[in-house]
Amino acid sequence: GFAIRWISYHLSEDRLKVSRTYYNTDGTPWKGGNLREGQPLIVQLRVDSRESVPDALLVDLLPAGLEVENLNLSPAEQWAEISVDGVALSDRGSQATLVHEEYRDDRYVAAVKLSYGVAKLYYLVRAVTPGTYVVPSPQVEDMYRPEIRAIGRTPVETITVVQP
Repeated sequence: GFAIRWISYHLSEDRLKVSRTYYNTDGTPWKGGNLREGQPLIVQLRVDSRESVPDALLVDLLPAGLEVENLNLSPAEQWAEISVDGVALSDRGSQATLVHEEYRDDRYVAAVKLSYGVAKLYYLVRAVTPGTYVVPSPQVEDMYRPEIRAIGRTPVETITVVQP
């Protein structure tokens, strides 16, 4: 039992990797510290896949105190000049094969068709409630082969939202 679970978990980490990076709205990496109430951040989720995973489910739980916003609902010209990690936000749709996307109260969820290589997904969060909050790890798994999964890393462990 235990040895098989350990081996399959270990192997899946070799097959899939997921990480999250926060960026300021000018495209520079956000290094942590305080967020003012109302301040937005761009979230980049990066999934590295070493095999074809046509039914990947990516779940990114939000820290309490932040709410998710759909980048597609804001005017395109607002993001026309902004690049994140070498990707113009106006071209972000070409960075992953999205099957479905949801912006829930407490998480961002995407069904993604992964092939070998890197997929990048983007969404917007906004600081809404003052306090200090733990940042959960992003997760990705094959919906039909749950042994193929990864729990990601995040460079920021807590987020503090302060009043403006």
